[in-house]
Amino acid sequence: MQRRMAPALLLWYLMLAISWQVSAQEKTARKGSSTIEVMGTGVVRLPAEGARLFVSIRIRMPTLKETAAQEERMVAKLEEAWKQWKTGTLTWRLLDQQMQALRQSDPNLPETDISEMPVVGYAALRLYQLELTGLQGRDLQEAVRNLQKLALEHGATPGFLPRTPSSVVRIIEPDHLAKAREVVYFVRDTEAAYREALKKAQANALAKVQALVGNRSPTQITIEEEMGRDFINGHVSDITVQLILEQLGFAGESVGRGSERVSSTPEIEIIARVRVACEF
Repeated sequence: MQRRMAPALLLWYLMLAISWQVSAQEKTARKGSSTIEVMGTGVVRLPAEGARLFVSIRIRMPTLKETAAQEERMVAKLEEAWKQWKTGTLTWRLLDQQMQALRQSDPNLPETDISEMPVVGYAALRLYQLELTGLQGRDLQEAVRNLQKLALEHGATPGFLPRTPSSVVRIIEPDHLAKAREVVYFVRDTEAAYREALKKAQANALAKVQALVGNRSPTQITIEEEMGRDFINGHVSDITVQLILEQLGFAGESVGRGSERVSSTPEIEIIARVRVACEF
């Protein structure tokens, strides 16, 4: 009986020794391997192809007839001035047009229905979008400033005006817009530029890896694109501008195109990011 058990015990010890050796080798391999993960960023700068700016008109007169007549005269002069514009290519479109009856509230009767408040005048409101192309850099910026001055000369206001009746005319500037954001610079096609930014991002990430490990060659490299294209200089998307119109009470249509990238400056920076993991 003991003789029959001896070979079985020997085999069991042998298998146990082999498993210990394999386990030790695996632990040593795991201990010797490492993974380095880094982020890479690539930036491509493009000059803006054009600019869009917004011009508001607000007229207040005692009667509806006077308001309509004054609005017609102002619009005719303003649009004629735009037709005579000679710098670059200028186009415009009417985003929104409203006529309001201005009513006076009584602080002694705070719960009075608005329809029962006395009419004290009428206001006409218009919102235009102007698009200027054919210029770049400083010429584009200077032309935009001159268009804003032209609007002021004809009684209009660059930017957005509130619909709520106010004795002080002011430009609405939401928190997520910078001071000069009534102007939006744009580039229509950025696909090639984004691909170039991706190449730069990958090279940037691999350079970081090399700086960390020297000339060691990785056994495996994994590269992933970080989704969500970013446009610095405080980018403004079409959706953002549309929300601004809605917040101001305008029913304005979309003011941009989905394939465009916009910025608050005439140089648009396109950023791509990648995540690189290298195993050694």
